[in-house]
Amino acid sequence: MKSTIVCSGKGGVGKTLVSSSIIRALLNQGYSVGAIDLDIDNPNLAQFMKVEGTIGFTYNEDGKRVLVPVQDGKLKLFSMSLVAPDSPIGMLGQQSGSLCQDVIEFGDWSGVDYIVVDAPAGTGDELRAAVRGLKGTMVGSVIVAQPAHLYITERVIKLHKLNGIPVLGLIENMTSFKCEHGTEYRLFGEPGGKALAEKYGVNFIGEIPLSVEISQNKYADNETIANAIKLLTESEPKKIGFLEEISERAKKVTVELLAKTLADLFIWINREIPIGELQQKFRYPGGRLIRFNLLSDDMRILSQEHFMVQDGQLVFVRKTRENMQELENEVNSRGVKIYAKVIPLLESIVGRKKVDGEEIDFDIRTAWLNGDIWTEGKPGDMVQTLDFFSGVWEYIKNNKRAEALKIVGGLIS
Repeated sequence: MKSTIVCSGKGGVGKTLVSSSIIRALLNQGYSVGAIDLDIDNPNLAQFMKVEGTIGFTYNEDGKRVLVPVQDGKLKLFSMSLVAPDSPIGMLGQQSGSLCQDVIEFGDWSGVDYIVVDAPAGTGDELRAAVRGLKGTMVGSVIVAQPAHLYITERVIKLHKLNGIPVLGLIENMTSFKCEHGTEYRLFGEPGGKALAEKYGVNFIGEIPLSVEISQNKYADNETIANAIKLLTESEPKKIGFLEEISERAKKVTVELLAKTLADLFIWINREIPIGELQQKFRYPGGRLIRFNLLSDDMRILSQEHFMVQDGQLVFVRKTRENMQELENEVNSRGVKIYAKVIPLLESIVGRKKVDGEEIDFDIRTAWLNGDIWTEGKPGDMVQTLDFFSGVWEYIKNNKRAEALKIVGGLIS
């Protein structure tokens, strides 16, 4: 079995149109297809595929509950529109991510040759859940672009590169419209998908024009879709970079090694980094308890450290049985919680990250935007804290990178 994810950075660019076109083309070639609509809040793949029915449940041989997609000939399809057709849906991100992974991993996709996932716009929990669930079968994402929003498409490509997610290719939709008199119009500006694909070294699959026929049929049948099918059927599943790294890092990051690295880093920062000057520069008041929740790449808590910035120093607050409740009350009432995956945190300190053997620039802002670091606290506090630490990390990267690398290199090399 092989799989692909059809995704985009923005809604309304024709992602479901591309998904339905690929699904129909595979079916027309005699393949059996599993179609998964992961747009939980605004599902419409079933409507595009003209499929009706109700999602069911059964139990497998191990007694686990299994989702049964609606079957129509050689097509098996899941969509929330077949689960709750008349109900409003507004799930939280974590709910959506968990549901997406369950649909992929615990759905009855037996017997299908290909799985095509219609992902929601953006690069959130649903996309990552799909990538995790399809590990071992995914040949790459099909990224859908539109001429007026290529800058958003560029972000999606960068996210794939940053996380080592393979890209099957890029399709540019709505590139032109030809009227009944034969005049061609570029309604959304000049196409730039081919140049963007070349810039990042990914396949440019082709263009899809606007047409009344495509609008009515809910699918395209042109050279671009034929190119996509050729790539999909001839490509082999790829390794997912960030998932491969998780298993490798799990062997490397022990609690003992982490504790020693953090202790060494803590002492070094207080000795070498002008915390007081940076406090003034970023107008960070300090005196507020900070809890660092250090996580493994698979989100297990490896360590919980408490400290505060005070009098130009990082003051470590040791957690003991006697002060445990006091620390809990303090951090919940007026403190700040920082959640950070250990390796990306350390990579952000030295400003470099290895992805598929290649080193790329990486800082705390990129880690935050990529979901590797986040904060909780009162409005304003967490932004101010993150801003201050961004400044500390930036200072280290620009002035003390080699020294920092000697301390943390054992974990990130």
